[in-house]
Amino acid sequence: ERQWAELRRERAEFEAEKKAAQVEALSTTRAAADDSSVTWRVCPEILVVNSNSMICESIFDILQRNKLRTDMRDPDTPHGSLAQLPPQGSDYGNNFGTMDHIASQCTLGLFEQMQAAAEYQAVTATATKAIDYINLCFSNQQFKHNERNAMVLGNVLKQLSVEVGKICSREPALLQLRSPTYVFGDIHGNFGDLQYFVKNLLHFDHFDFTSHGFLFLGDYVDRGMWSVECVAYLFALKVKWPRTIHLLRGNHEDWHVNGDEEHYSTGAFRSQCRSCFGREYGDEIWNSVNTCFKELPLAAVIDKKIFCSHGGIPRYAGGCDTRLELLSDPAFPRFNTFTPVPNEFVLDRRRAECRQIAFDLVWSDPSESEDNLDEYGFGANLRGGGIKTFGHRAVQQFLSNHSLEYILRAHQEKSDGLKISKHSRVITIFSSSGYCGHGNGAGVVFINSNGSIRMIIKQHDGA
Repeated sequence: ERQWAELRRERAEFEAEKKAAQVEALSTTRAAADDSSVTWRVCPEILVVNSNSMICESIFDILQRNKLRTDMRDPDTPHGSLAQLPPQGSDYGNNFGTMDHIASQCTLGLFEQMQAAAEYQAVTATATKAIDYINLCFSNQQFKHNERNAMVLGNVLKQLSVEVGKICSREPALLQLRSPTYVFGDIHGNFGDLQYFVKNLLHFDHFDFTSHGFLFLGDYVDRGMWSVECVAYLFALKVKWPRTIHLLRGNHEDWHVNGDEEHYSTGAFRSQCRSCFGREYGDEIWNSVNTCFKELPLAAVIDKKIFCSHGGIPRYAGGCDTRLELLSDPAFPRFNTFTPVPNEFVLDRRRAECRQIAFDLVWSDPSESEDNLDEYGFGANLRGGGIKTFGHRAVQQFLSNHSLEYILRAHQEKSDGLKISKHSRVITIFSSSGYCGHGNGAGVVFINSNGSIRMIIKQHDGA
């Protein structure tokens, strides 16, 4: 009996290893240039196009549609006869038609195993529905949700907030990204421009078929009419394509700011949540989204040369420059709010230093002139509240100390959506046209893998 039990155990182990090897046959792993690993897998979603339409279908749907076809002739078969059907039970057998079909029965079984084991299968399906609903709703009705759809959207946004929070909590505060990448500035609830750029920058109008990354520098909410929809859309994109979509935190991803109804009135994100979902449930949604905002990364470096943040660079007062060393630490804290805490430098100096870095990354601005700056190139900001401006000297020192070449940032409206400053080392990006009734354009920057930085301007529709 012991021998039989041992044989059964070995047989079970053998079958488990065989199944794992079969599933692994659909994937390969290669070592990238920086010694990180990239896992490749065959995806069962296929883009089907013709001159009139374009749709992404499952391999199962395609096979179901074509399995009864028997009109496919192999030109190399003698006399042009129909392809010979294989025997039942073989790799191509049963009722799946001829051998020319897109996948064999055995391969389909492996795809089914992969789909069943997908960690985010349910939530990605929810994200897909959210993307489709928001696009359709904007096209047809300019986001006039009925009561039922509003409640569904609220439930979906809560789910997406939880999932995006989980994804971003596993990301470092300082992302390391590669070109080619599109970089967006402030969105501020302008879904029209967001949708316009995304649709025009995608290959085949689908994220699954683009080789480019999309980096958003923050300020997704407040002032614009569709903050709720912008957040739901971007969160859905992040859940569906977490390695393609990267969301940084801006100064408006802070409950102290986006909850200020006295200052922003009906343009405040909290006010828009209440308007869309009702006061009580709206506050619940607002809290869920801000809990997620807390986890968003604060900065990114593209190709180890281009530093990206919402506002600018952290202040510096001499000595050993540990700004990016602290930011790169996996233990860098995530803050509910950037607002300084009284006596924090006394109670917990390291946490206070990290909060100061986070505060400067989302709030600081380039100086308008090089006057009235300290010896390190920093000065007071007209915004007040301890916010800093940084001049050419601060930029040069930061870039030199960290072997960087450019700074990309957002945070300020520009007439054309873009501004190049500080001896062409700082590029400001603002991706919302017609901001607050102004006639400004919207900009996006493209970091190409050939070393070029190219700029796109969308003019205001009323221009």
